[in-house]
Amino acid sequence: MRQSREQMVNDQHVRDGFVLVTNADSPYQMTVRNSLVLCDTTDGAITVTLPPVAEAAGKIFTIGLDTDGGTDVTVTDYQTDSWYSTDIFDITMADAGDGNCLYSDGKAWWTLTART
Repeated sequence: MRQSREQMVNDQHVRDGFVLVTNADSPYQMTVRNSLVLCDTTDGAITVTLPPVAEAAGKIFTIGLDTDGGTDVTVTDYQTDSWYSTDIFDITMADAGDGNCLYSDGKAWWTLTART
């Protein structure tokens, strides 16, 4: 029996750290297992929250806007991750193909590369 696309994405998420986020999933809270998050804004804007910076120490995460429905993807840090300052870490992606590769050193998020 063939699996639905949703079931395949869920199975792959568990196995490979990949997840496809749609507006129905917004806001989406990443875990340390989500190494690749692709967003589809066909049904509206999406907010993706990074995992806690301390739990993600030494890990690299890629978040991208895969399908652009005319609204943005906002990537923000976990609610208690203002270690260096009181400013909230926010990234906005507006066009298909935009993406960010982020690294956690356990105290802060660092942008390794950004494509806009």
